[in-house]
Amino acid sequence: MLDLLSFIVAISVLVAAHEFGHFWVARRLGFKVLRFSIGFGRPLLVRRGPGPDHTEYWLSMIPLGGYVKMLDEREGAVATEERHRAFNQRPVWQRIAVLLAGPAFNFLFAIVAYWLMFASGVPGLKPMIGAVAPDSVAARAGIEAGDEITAVGGRGAATWENATLRIFDQLLTDARI
Repeated sequence: MLDLLSFIVAISVLVAAHEFGHFWVARRLGFKVLRFSIGFGRPLLVRRGPGPDHTEYWLSMIPLGGYVKMLDEREGAVATEERHRAFNQRPVWQRIAVLLAGPAFNFLFAIVAYWLMFASGVPGLKPMIGAVAPDSVAARAGIEAGDEITAVGGRGAATWENATLRIFDQLLTDARI
């Protein structure tokens, strides 16, 4: 169940970044945005934004997508004074910019997320020895359950990942650890 919840949260964050890209660029270029929705289906939470546009912000039941609804003459009548803000009336380069903004924000989000992981570090498991089989190579070498691997081949090993890579490196170099 935790995996499913984690998946839903991860998808929702990616969808939110993607849709925010469309929304942000559309607003900056003067498009009228009618609705910004994370998810599909019946809305669970609805807020109306301030200002002349009164954009609706929805959080909907099915969190596997989202959309940004803009004013568009192809979907219904548009008041004459709002016509210049309709999606289909904007210059082609602006429409393309709005469409490309979603994937671009996902790309930027990935860069920021990886940078944050790099800057804060990613925790790793300590290389602790579990059970040691009697009369095994490890037992004959004096390794006991609960021992911590601090170095392999004279090189530090702070995590299981480091220890494993150092062990493989030693095995490939001279087949001795």
